[in-house]
Amino acid sequence: MLKHGTIGVVVGGIVDLAAGGVGFGALIGAVAGVGIHVWTSRRAAALLMLLLVAGAVNSAGAQSSPQTESDLPVFFEARGEGPAVLLVHGGMMDRRMWEPQWVGLGDDVRLIRFDVRGSGQSPRSEAFHPADDMLAILDELGVDKAYVVGLSNGGAFSVDFALKYPNRVAALIVAEPGLTGFQFDASVMQQQMELIAAFRARDMEKATRVALTSPAFEHTRENPPAWEQVQRLVRSNIASFAMFPQYRYHQPQAVEALGQLSVPVALIVSEHAGPSALAIANIFERDVTDLVRFTIADAGHMMNLENPKAFNQILKEIVVE
Repeated sequence: MLKHGTIGVVVGGIVDLAAGGVGFGALIGAVAGVGIHVWTSRRAAALLMLLLVAGAVNSAGAQSSPQTESDLPVFFEARGEGPAVLLVHGGMMDRRMWEPQWVGLGDDVRLIRFDVRGSGQSPRSEAFHPADDMLAILDELGVDKAYVVGLSNGGAFSVDFALKYPNRVAALIVAEPGLTGFQFDASVMQQQMELIAAFRARDMEKATRVALTSPAFEHTRENPPAWEQVQRLVRSNIASFAMFPQYRYHQPQAVEALGQLSVPVALIVSEHAGPSALAIANIFERDVTDLVRFTIADAGHMMNLENPKAFNQILKEIVVE
């Protein structure tokens, strides 16, 4: 019998797109109550098999290339000098999501970006804890502490990292982050059946079309340059959806452990944030003592692409000034 933790990870992955993020719900619902209360273990097990089959069979859209000179299981890049900033991308994205920050923040900070396993140039993997990969990157680069910046799924990874390795975090900067254990309404499940069906049929083109209809992209679609980038990234990384069951998270789940955060937290919310993003933001404000909240105007969930000037300015205020 599948353990509830595994069931929740699977259901979290399915909830992902509908719930308000590029992979927003995948990580947010890592052991989501939706997975336990709405779906029987048998159904969840079948769903897990569908995702694993899709991941094993499909490689369309997934990139692969020689790894960096390190022996790490993830591809990463670093540039610049100064305070270290680790950028953690969202679900069905890769490190290129951060291009406006990679270029716009200049050389007075040490920027680090990487591809989560199964995304971009990082190969697929068996079960892994993203926080451990983040730690390995910092160790490889000789970075004692970093400003950890995550959006959506990347925000959930970043929260887990700060909970597990607080001594390596100068500050936690999360933009509409995922949050493991957050419970979504069961109605979001129905909307995702088309995506699961596309994976089951090994129809990655259809899966991509479904993914790109996510409500998380509603405001992005009104911003042609940002929308073009999102479409390109999702098309390149749609197969990484099948990696969600392989993620392992902090225990207890972050939704229950936020009060244990011992690092400064900056929470960034967009002007056009969806209901799930706002609900999670409220949980952060309720449970985290050392927190400051920012709002980015004229942007939705993909705020770092939709309004990079405002996003970069917030990072500069925290990291440089």
